[in-house]
Amino acid sequence: MRSKKMEITVLTFNIHHGIGTDRKLDLERIARIIEHCQADVVALNEVDKHFSRRSGYVDQLGWLAERLGMNSVFGYAMSSKPARKTSLLHSRQYGNALLSRFPIIGHKNYIFASSALKLEDRALLEASILINGKPIALYVTHLSLIPFVQWKQAHMILQRMKQANLPAILLGDFNAKPHSRLWRKMTKRLTDACYQASAVPCPTYPSVRPKVQLDYIFVSHHLHIVSAEVIRMMPVASDHLPVKAVLKVQNSIEEANHSEGDRS
Repeated sequence: MRSKKMEITVLTFNIHHGIGTDRKLDLERIARIIEHCQADVVALNEVDKHFSRRSGYVDQLGWLAERLGMNSVFGYAMSSKPARKTSLLHSRQYGNALLSRFPIIGHKNYIFASSALKLEDRALLEASILINGKPIALYVTHLSLIPFVQWKQAHMILQRMKQANLPAILLGDFNAKPHSRLWRKMTKRLTDACYQASAVPCPTYPSVRPKVQLDYIFVSHHLHIVSAEVIRMMPVASDHLPVKAVLKVQNSIEEANHSEGDRS
């Protein structure tokens, strides 16, 4: 007998290193939003780990993981030696992160190839979690602002996902609008949870009066999208709003193939 499909709640949130639109550093606001969403999996962008004075040299992911009682993994996009004039011995890092109520059984971090332009480094965090004994691949990223660089980064992500060959969720800040060339590239292989759920974009930026969607949850055909929405609770907490989706995990290859047939 087949077991019932399991629902999981996922969230993607660019937290702007905990600094809100009121210029106040307050990770507690971020934690409260995540709690409100009752998220099982949370992708975070713009996370500081002992990075600089702006965030008090705090390990922000460590703080959130302890505060929320979740498993965590960090993937840096930028890393440098400990700051001078401080007693810290840790590397200063900035990048993407993942929180999970499920066991994290493995992870890798990929720094995207540098551009000839002097741009902020970007990265892809890849992790595997176990849900009911079955692995699911999670990918967290924050793409470049430059379209031709985004295109190369997106190609690398899709190649990684193809090689993993697992049910997959791709989350993060893509710095691209719905129906853009980049969005069309992603949705040839994956489903945009917001667009599938409502057939309209989910504006996430700027947080106080959002006009454009930059943040996405893309899923492979192994996952069924139950709902998706932008979370407008406490827009002052960051310059982006988070996106939340409820997903059902398919129980069998037969069910996954049926869902793939529905998309074609």
